[in-house]
Amino acid sequence: MVIEAENMQLAGYETDDREPGWIRLPGIDTGSATASFPGLTGNYKISVDIVAENDGQSTLELWLGGNLQSRWTYPTTSITFQTVTLHGPTMTMTRGAQVRLVGYRDDGAWARVDRIVFTPTSQNPTPTPTPTPMPPGPIATPEPVPPPTPTPTPTATVRPTPTTTPTP
Repeated sequence: MVIEAENMQLAGYETDDREPGWIRLPGIDTGSATASFPGLTGNYKISVDIVAENDGQSTLELWLGGNLQSRWTYPTTSITFQTVTLHGPTMTMTRGAQVRLVGYRDDGAWARVDRIVFTPTSQNPTPTPTPTPMPPGPIATPEPVPPPTPTPTPTATVRPTPTTTPTP
C-alpha cells in the first residue's frame, strides 16, 4: 500500500518541478502533506521515501490519527539528490485514519518527500472483538450482603506476680 506524496493534500508543500513524483518546500520553512489511510484495517510497517541532499538536513515528522509517531533528520549525501528510506513504526492502521507528514527545511535542503509505504505485517489482522449482547428478560437484583460480624478483641488477664518474703 503506497500513498504518493504528490497525491496528498498539500499545505506549504508543492510538487517538485525537478521530479514531478516528489514534493518540496519551495520558499517557506515548514509545510504538511495529509491523506486518509486507504487500506484495510490491520498492522503495517510504515516507511517514508525521502530525498536527501548535499546542502542541508531537513526534518520530517510522521503523524497518525493526530499523534506524533516518528521524527527524522534527513541524512546528508555526497550527491545532489538521493532517495533514502526512513523506517518508521509498526502500527495498527484503521481505514480512513489521518496520515500527516510535516516537513522542515534546512539551509538549501527543501524537505523533499516521494511517498509513504505501508507494508502489511499480517494478512489476517486480528478483528476488534464484538461485545456480547445481554440476554433478553429482566435483570436480577443481587441480594444485599450483610456486613461481617466483628471479631472480639482478646483481652489480657493480669495476674499478680507472687512475691516471696524473706525468712529471718
